[in-house]
Amino acid sequence: MRWAGRFIVLLPAAAAVLFVVILAHLGLLELTISLNADLDVILILAGVALSIILGLVISIRTSTEYMRQRAIRQALNQIATDHVGFLHRLDHEIKNPLMAIRAALANLNDVDDAATRQAIRDTIEAQVLRLSLLSNNLRKIADLETHPLECIPLDPGDLLKEALAMASDNPACADRDLRVQIAESLPALLADHDLLIAALYNVLDNAIKFSRPGDRILARAFEEGDRLIFEVEDNGPGIAPEDLPHIWENLFRGRDAHRVPGSGIGLGLVRSIVQRHDGTVTVASQPDAGTTVTIELRPHRSDL
Repeated sequence: MRWAGRFIVLLPAAAAVLFVVILAHLGLLELTISLNADLDVILILAGVALSIILGLVISIRTSTEYMRQRAIRQALNQIATDHVGFLHRLDHEIKNPLMAIRAALANLNDVDDAATRQAIRDTIEAQVLRLSLLSNNLRKIADLETHPLECIPLDPGDLLKEALAMASDNPACADRDLRVQIAESLPALLADHDLLIAALYNVLDNAIKFSRPGDRILARAFEEGDRLIFEVEDNGPGIAPEDLPHIWENLFRGRDAHRVPGSGIGLGLVRSIVQRHDGTVTVASQPDAGTTVTIELRPHRSDL
């Protein structure tokens, strides 16, 4: 293919030289030269110029195709790497509760004390619940790709209050300083109620789980420019800088997160839901200075 390209590039110059030779052979070149001197040189230079132009065009097209193929290969390699990483994390998340259940069942046969046997049963139930939650969250993420949105006008303040009520069921919420600020006269959102509630709940639940007793959690809903913003801010321990780039990866659990029950799917689910609503979600965090999660959506205006 490369030799064919080089041959094509030389065609104009070769044609020009051949044309000059034919004219000279037919005796037409001297007559032409008398009318316009140096025509042979002009023809050859024109052919060379066309060859150069054609060569540049072919080089650009070849380079563009090479870059395109390279980008495709890199994207495929990244997908493969992400897939392997996801499977490793999934294996870890499934293996841990299964090992805990197996150990608990083994101990159950050797224990006669009723209280101890009940504690072992509670452990098994908790691990089964963990596996069930993992399965449900994985299914939700898979369904999001094809799930049709049932969008209706929704009041942002009511959405935030409903998500807060759900998150407040977490027993850890009792010793958190939970505050809410909802701006007045917010425009409606055209959104899927259940999905958006799930996104807000996950953000609030994370703030509760990963903060400490006495920490402040502020949930806000306000309008800024042409965007409606939900923001959850806490002054908890924050996220380690090396973990921050990976928090959107499904099943990712930071090194400080293993003390908190969870599947590592929450933020991945949040981002999928927000993106389905043509919005954006960002996280800003500093160790020992807290974390802020910001969801930006476009409001629904009936007058537009």
